[in-house]
Amino acid sequence: SGQLGVPPQNTRTEPEAVSGGRVFASLAAGSDHTCGLEAGTDKAWCWGANGGGQLGDGTSGSPTHWNDADQSAPVAVTGGRVFASLVSGGGHTCGVETTTGNVWCWGFNGSGQLGVPPQNTRTEPEAVTGGRVFASLVAGEQHTCGVDSGTFKAWCWGGNWSGQLGTGMSWSNGDNLALQGVPEAVTGGRVFLSLVAGGDHTCGVERGTGMAWCWGDNYFGQLGDGTTGGSSAPVAVTGGRVFVSLVAGGDYTCGVESGTGKAWCWGFKESGQLGDGTLLHAPRLVTGQVEPSPTTQSLALDAGWSLVALPLAPSADLTAKGICDGARTTGTNTTGSVREIARWQDGGWQSYLCTPGTGDFALEPGRGYFVRSVASATIGVTGVPFDGRLLLDLRAGWNLVGLPGTGPWLSVTGIVAAVEAASAPPGTNASPAVTEMDWWETGQWVGYIRGLPVNATKVLPDGRGAFLRLTRPSTWLLPGIVGTNRVVEQTGPDR
Repeated sequence: SGQLGVPPQNTRTEPEAVSGGRVFASLAAGSDHTCGLEAGTDKAWCWGANGGGQLGDGTSGSPTHWNDADQSAPVAVTGGRVFASLVSGGGHTCGVETTTGNVWCWGFNGSGQLGVPPQNTRTEPEAVTGGRVFASLVAGEQHTCGVDSGTFKAWCWGGNWSGQLGTGMSWSNGDNLALQGVPEAVTGGRVFLSLVAGGDHTCGVERGTGMAWCWGDNYFGQLGDGTTGGSSAPVAVTGGRVFVSLVAGGDYTCGVESGTGKAWCWGFKESGQLGDGTLLHAPRLVTGQVEPSPTTQSLALDAGWSLVALPLAPSADLTAKGICDGARTTGTNTTGSVREIARWQDGGWQSYLCTPGTGDFALEPGRGYFVRSVASATIGVTGVPFDGRLLLDLRAGWNLVGLPGTGPWLSVTGIVAAVEAASAPPGTNASPAVTEMDWWETGQWVGYIRGLPVNATKVLPDGRGAFLRLTRPSTWLLPGIVGTNRVVEQTGPDR
């Protein structure tokens, strides 16, 4: 059908450059067609099968000559719109428009997957009904879902015979809503960081918890709930693992575990796509992954107060008491220099005093902690390096976060730029997201205020914490680190 973008239309067993020499920033692949956003213009180009107008160039195949309009080289999508992202389903394509956040779809629409009634083919982009603004989209075989940019709730439309829309209704339940031609809210009201769509199932990473939830067809166990019974409402993936991201194939699902970077898969396995040689209705660890070797790193404490974060994922629970008992005065083997450890919890400061030693609590990766010491000290933390990404789920207001193992590339302005890039879905408020960033240094608050050059190029030391003040939420995957950052509180203390 020309989905490789390389004429003539025959199989290629090795990579070959797509015709035309255009440079693309991102790609989306459907069943038999491919689309991409051109670098520099963010305009959409498509190639491959076009029987239902899924290339968006204003043409489509005829009932008697289905492949007449197929294209073996990229063609421009009609309208010249600028898109932030594209997704491709079985025979349809959708995109989030950069300037408005509105969703435009084109191609087959027999199941309502374009979100544009009536259910007939569209050969050019048409706006999805309702005018809702979406932060991201996913496309299944004949359904589409998106995360609302304001509420982070999931909405779906299209084919619903297996409950893949998550609305609580499905054809298999005897309901008359086998198709849904306009966006409907996924039941349960959960908020999602991201979604993925398989053939007839959908899954998402829940915002704030990192838990995976799935709904739709479950014949091969692709929902991961330990059964093979389908569900028209989200069900929790068994095991309670925290995931950074998910991917979905036709009848299987995989996820990257937060904190370890390991891949877990569940569902159909006939071709080995689960990576463990079995068919699983619950997540199974992909074989051949090497367990990282534990190492020990030193966490440096200043005399007075230090705002710190764990530099490793501890091999064993590390508590406030462990900091008191394990910290040694710099240059000596003397313990006892630490007096207090404090965290921001439930709207106020919670402290553990080394003496008398009551109210102990566990230290978690991704959170910031204040440690008060009477002398410069170090504590050895034994564990495995963060290998992958650290999920920073930030709210409007003050956020106390831990930035372990940041590396020299993570300057203040680098952090600000990355957080802002993750905080502004297309069509939403374009005003600056980060107005201030503060950290504790040599016994006092040091900060960066937007628009002022002071400390703009400062590089934060490894294992330190920081306060970020945001005007709107942001979910940022910090490259190079794994772990779930738990926002301590929306509004920080009076500093």
